[in-house]
Amino acid sequence: MDENNNMQTNQGYQDNFDYNYNNGGNPSVPQPTMDTSPMSMGDWVLTILASFIPCAGIILYLVWAFSKNGNVNRRNYCRANLAIMAVILVVYIVFAAIFGAAIVSGM
Repeated sequence: MDENNNMQTNQGYQDNFDYNYNNGGNPSVPQPTMDTSPMSMGDWVLTILASFIPCAGIILYLVWAFSKNGNVNRRNYCRANLAIMAVILVVYIVFAAIFGAAIVSGM
C-alpha cells in the first residue's frame, strides 16, 4: 500500500535533474568536467602572479575565466578580477577625458 501511495504522489513529478544537468541547466551549478576541489596556496600564488605579466596575464585570466574545464575557484576569481579591471579602466578613461579637456581648454 505504501508503494502505491508513493507512486500516486510522484505521478505528476518531473525529474529535472538529468534534463538540467545534461542540457546546460543552471550556470551556477558546476559542470561535470570542472574541478571543484580547493586550490592550494601555490595555485593561488601562481594565479595572482600571472596578473603581473603585462599582456599574457590578461590572456591567461580570460582563458581561465571563460573555459569550461579547470578549477571553479580560479574561474570565479578570474571573472571577478576581470570585472574589477574593467571598472577601473572605465574610471581611468573618464578621468583622462575630464582632465584632458580641462587642460586643453585652459591653453
